[in-house]
Amino acid sequence: MTAPRADAGTCENCNRPDRARFPDPNTDMRICLDCCAMFATQIENTVDPFICPRRIEMPSTFRLAPADTWRDDRGKLYCGHCGSLHPLAFMRAVSNGVKLGPTDKSYKVYVGNDAKFYFQHLSVDDRIVFIELLNAKVPNIGEPGYFYTRPFFIAPS
Repeated sequence: MTAPRADAGTCENCNRPDRARFPDPNTDMRICLDCCAMFATQIENTVDPFICPRRIEMPSTFRLAPADTWRDDRGKLYCGHCGSLHPLAFMRAVSNGVKLGPTDKSYKVYVGNDAKFYFQHLSVDDRIVFIELLNAKVPNIGEPGYFYTRPFFIAPS
């Protein structure tokens, strides 16, 4: 599967302006992440246990728990190990203009006022889409308007 090509504009399905848009695999429309059917199955698969990518980086905790799950906290899904927001919720927040709080860490960003996101949770395809969104200047990055430190998966230009 190749990553969808993102751009910014009005969603051709819900007509909301200033959206990150993706090609709908079933039509010729460019639609926002909220309307995009290709991302719907990601949430359905969240009940399956997985290994948190942050746990993999810490071998001592990797041996303690073979599987993690997403936990629901007031309608938002968070990783049961590291507390990261679910990647689909993160991508939707980025697409919807939620302010991202930059940090001096290459692996973490704050999402709005109440969540953090660890970039390790993005799949390779999600990383490509995130870079496309950055290039299209879609993310609302808080003061000073850019990341203090580039996310670890982004090479210098």
